[in-house]
Amino acid sequence: MNYYERHIGDYVRDTAHLTMLEHGAYTLLMDRYYATEAGIPADQAHRLARARTREEKAAVDAVLLEFFTRTDGIWTKRRIEQEIEKAQAKINAAKENGRKGGRPKRVKKTDEGETQQKPSGLSAGSENETQQKAHQAPDTRHQSTTSLQQAASETQPETGQAVAAAAAPPDAVTERALQLVLLLRNRGAALQTGDPRVRSWAERGVTDAQALQALEIAQQRRHDAADPRPINAGYLDVFLPEVIAAPAGRSPPRDGPMTREESRRIAAGSRLSDFREACAAEQRGQHDDHDSRTIDGSATRLLG
Repeated sequence: MNYYERHIGDYVRDTAHLTMLEHGAYTLLMDRYYATEAGIPADQAHRLARARTREEKAAVDAVLLEFFTRTDGIWTKRRIEQEIEKAQAKINAAKENGRKGGRPKRVKKTDEGETQQKPSGLSAGSENETQQKAHQAPDTRHQSTTSLQQAASETQPETGQAVAAAAAPPDAVTERALQLVLLLRNRGAALQTGDPRVRSWAERGVTDAQALQALEIAQQRRHDAADPRPINAGYLDVFLPEVIAAPAGRSPPRDGPMTREESRRIAAGSRLSDFREACAAEQRGQHDDHDSRTIDGSATRLLG
């Protein structure tokens, strides 16, 4: 296929949370999928999306995990498969129509009293000609003669080492880090797939329950301080050690959010030094310029 419909409303609705790198990775993967009419080989995903840096590879992995399904080493997408099937049906119907001689001949009516038929819009004498291009994709004067399918498969010259690194599938730590990003993003956290702090959580074996509990504590701190800023990895990173070290009897987060009283009790148990460290880490992550009065004021309300 050298053309496919892109419904902007549907795309924006499903991808509004993606970063710029993730948008680019998603577009490149879809273009490749449509051009070859085949899924994305898992061991070639990074190379086909032209991902070289760690951040670019993380963006490709995040998009694949969220929008594609991996089966027998191939990443597939149901919506794209449906669009390819519909396009193939139209192409096959057009071919069959061409073999039968194109449009059926019009039967001339001999009744002189009949009202003259509406003009067909075709030039005189061309009504019965075989349709030459029954399913032609949009064309432009500036389009290259090289087909999109060939262009999609071409890559810049690479060394053997670079090809091997790009073709390597995501390791277990990277895959776990991406799962944590998707889990916490859906609950309102502002995390990036390439953040090294998120990767460290995966390396330390942070569970879903621990990550969600730390997020709830952080959200309660924001609420008590009337602070509208998003919760980033630096802010969460200070609360996680306390959550991980909590006694085994402490209840993990439930399906619904904790009550304000429960969150206040957990948040109040945090040391003032931890809270100061959380604020400092967040300032380093967002480059915000707030003075110490904001930190002291928030800490007083929490411990009072």
